[in-house]
Amino acid sequence: MIQSGPDNRITKITLLAVSTLTVMAVATIAPALPAMRAAFAEVPNVDLIVRLVLTIPGLFIVMGAPVAGVIVDKYGRKRLLVVSTVLYGVAGSSGFVFDSLTGLLIGRALLGIAVAGIMISVTTLIADYYQGQARAKFMGMQAAFMNLGGVLFTAAGGFLADVTWQTPFLIYLIALVMVPFAMVALFEPKRQAVAQNDGATDQAGSGFPFNRLVIVYITAFIMMTVFMMMAIQLPFLLEVVAGASATQSGLALSGGIVFSIPPSVWTTWTGSPARPAMGWRTTNPSRLVSKSVSACPVTANESAPSAAPVISAR
Repeated sequence: MIQSGPDNRITKITLLAVSTLTVMAVATIAPALPAMRAAFAEVPNVDLIVRLVLTIPGLFIVMGAPVAGVIVDKYGRKRLLVVSTVLYGVAGSSGFVFDSLTGLLIGRALLGIAVAGIMISVTTLIADYYQGQARAKFMGMQAAFMNLGGVLFTAAGGFLADVTWQTPFLIYLIALVMVPFAMVALFEPKRQAVAQNDGATDQAGSGFPFNRLVIVYITAFIMMTVFMMMAIQLPFLLEVVAGASATQSGLALSGGIVFSIPPSVWTTWTGSPARPAMGWRTTNPSRLVSKSVSACPVTANESAPSAAPVISAR
């Protein structure tokens, strides 16, 4: 019997493993786009629709995240995570079965909803389980694992896309393997005191950290715009310019993701953003999110002015 707890190794590994599913949602099938376009060459506007197959999960993540935020508070973090992970595995792998672009778009839309639930529930669980420096380090580790997952799954998607364009969709079934671990190793936190002062807030009672979140949003917008442009266009460009295979496109895409790992590893080791030798301070999104989460008021029982949350398994 696995003993769940914030410091339990299986609990940490489960949180990190499930976190990799978010990046995997988009990047995995990117190398298969040229072959997918060739398979549906007779469909009108196939160039646009095939690219929508890659990007449509993002639209449903945006629409689903606010709803997931309500659900996670009303029905619990763990429950939403388990349901979303099951939906992720089923919807993500549906592309292996569907042989129409309409079916692919529906499956990818459901995948986006699942990703929204996973993102919200995992991030909330991390904020509940860990505090202060421990939270910052764990979120740095989470970002590193997400990027590492992007590297591995994108490369694997490229290899499988050389078999058939549908084969990479089978990678999404790995989510179903994670479901039993999420059910056993994670626990629904019971917070008895929620207010804290660990240096993450600018001042007591400062309220919602809008300024920090604006920085997070701008950084995330720029990063995701560049990432999506690469994922959408690079496989087609490499095919035309160099006659690259899906395997080579997957390796090229995963190689770009490698460079996002070091800042996250630095945060994991130090609990602070990376600083280059010239003294200019870089912004690590995972650190900013950790700080913002720390500063956000948490709805629960009456708060104690300087008490950190007490976590216990039900």
